[in-house]
Amino acid sequence: MSGASSRWQGAALTLALSLVLTGAAGLAPALSAVGFAAPRAQTTGTPAAASGIDIATPPPEATTAAPTTAPPAATTTAANASAATPAAAGAGGPVNDLTPVAESRLAHIHAGACAELGIVVYTLTGLRSYRLAGANGEDIELITGTAKASLTTLFTEPFSIHVHESVRNKQNYLACAEVGSQPPPPWTEADGVVLQMNEQNHSGFTGFAQLRPDANGGTDVTIVLAAPGATAAATPSATPPPSTTYTSPTFHYTISYGSTWTETENSTTNGSDRFVLYNGESYITFTGVQGFGGDPKACVDAFVAQLTSDPNVSNLRLATDNQGKPLQGGTAATGNYAIYNHEYTFPDRVEPYTLFVGCIPLVPNQSVLAIVQNVPTKDYDTQLAAREALLRGLTLP
Repeated sequence: MSGASSRWQGAALTLALSLVLTGAAGLAPALSAVGFAAPRAQTTGTPAAASGIDIATPPPEATTAAPTTAPPAATTTAANASAATPAAAGAGGPVNDLTPVAESRLAHIHAGACAELGIVVYTLTGLRSYRLAGANGEDIELITGTAKASLTTLFTEPFSIHVHESVRNKQNYLACAEVGSQPPPPWTEADGVVLQMNEQNHSGFTGFAQLRPDANGGTDVTIVLAAPGATAAATPSATPPPSTTYTSPTFHYTISYGSTWTETENSTTNGSDRFVLYNGESYITFTGVQGFGGDPKACVDAFVAQLTSDPNVSNLRLATDNQGKPLQGGTAATGNYAIYNHEYTFPDRVEPYTLFVGCIPLVPNQSVLAIVQNVPTKDYDTQLAAREALLRGLTLP
């Protein structure tokens, strides 16, 4: 690592940690402590070119001496009113509230670890991004949002926080932090946790994420990222891969998919939303349904029974992994799944098939999302990868 790189990284992470631990109130002293240049003030309200941050600043103080003879009373009143205008910002001085950038980063809480990205389980609402330019060209970003899940809930199974480049380019992941397990006593939920955000896809972004409970039973998430200026500037200019987003009209989950998938069915019947994609090798069906008491396991069992009632299906058995363990299970957040092998009889042949059925809770005790894929066994491994990539674009409501 070069001396210049080491200096900016050390300064950036010092600022990042100060922001995480003290919040926006610690921004000015943190900047001073690490030698960052403050963004230029904009009297017009236009974001500063170098930093994208708008800082309202009062006009400069008058430099002329006060008259020795008092003006008429009416004039004095007007003059005092004019002079009081800057003070209206507050006794503490000018308003220094930073303005969020127009296009925020996108951040979610996914199921699974950073290296094993699962579905989006919790969307961060109220997302805002703030950016600062450092004295040596480095970029600092502050991202804030709220998850509708308690911090204790996030310790119950593997979850990870992912920062995406933008809404338009959500398939490009910049940084990730794994939530992990609950700290031991005397830790309490009110203490919150601070996590390390690690770089993804050679983005250059690293930093911290702070998780603290909010007043409504959710979790406030504050993320601070730092990157060399050239890297950060280049990131948003990447051409987004083409994608299309389906939104369930009844249950409001979304599925973003690329050009390798083609929509073959999109229907709503009796409060059930059915959406089918095909990639030339396999079909994947998404069915949002009110039923099964919202129980994912009951949903899986019912769909397996329905799909295998075809008289051409035979020799149904639960698939196993290399150690002989049945391929079934699930978690509270991601629901239940099961994988079955079977034979299918065509007019001219009998072919082995592998069936995947997964059900995810949408509304507790009310509704679920069923995901079904049935492919020739010889193609299952490649289609498994295609399914997992597709499910990374699934966002629950």
